[in-house]
Amino acid sequence: MTPILVILIIAAVLLVLLLSMPFDFTGRGEWGNVKYIEARLKWAGGLATLGFAVREGSFNAALSIGGLTLWRGGKKEKSLPRTGKQKPAKKKNDFGLRETIGLLSDVELFKVGIAFLRRLVRAFRLDIKLSGRYGADDPALTGLSAGLLAMINGDKIKLNVQPDFSEAVLDLKGVLHSRVIPAELLGICLSLLWQKPVRRIWYSAIKTKMKFKKEEVQHV
Repeated sequence: MTPILVILIIAAVLLVLLLSMPFDFTGRGEWGNVKYIEARLKWAGGLATLGFAVREGSFNAALSIGGLTLWRGGKKEKSLPRTGKQKPAKKKNDFGLRETIGLLSDVELFKVGIAFLRRLVRAFRLDIKLSGRYGADDPALTGLSAGLLAMINGDKIKLNVQPDFSEAVLDLKGVLHSRVIPAELLGICLSLLWQKPVRRIWYSAIKTKMKFKKEEVQHV
């Protein structure tokens, strides 16, 4: 057996081990007048642990393996003195409502998306308790969010959140527990990509990109 083959076998075994060991995630937080998030990610039952806390103006994190802390880090924002007039921040459109509604109008794609979402929720083994209220600038987007949240609300995912159609607001508080096996998650994502409606999208995108490259070469 050649050294290269031995290295490949060891790498494959380590990859299988990494993908088979579960990740456990716990977190709690609040996002409103007070903003903070505290979370901990454990791999292989705690063999490796990454913990972090985010509060207004600060960030702290620590990585430990086998109970031994290997790294600690953090960042604290410093308040800068204001000089002159402050330019108003440009409003960013982080959510393309028209594009989303266009995709949802494809019944076949919508069914595939809902099935993927349900499989994904089961794969993450989520246990969530969330309360508060939320709202977007566009009431239609708020209504769309309310419908999607109603689909996943249940025994393990308890979403006691109320939509606000009058203003853009996000005032939430909750706790979360999750366990996911990477190999299972990878299989679900690959299965989604191979579904006909999704395959049609990325295949069309590849063809368009190749066409543009071909035209660029011809113009040179």
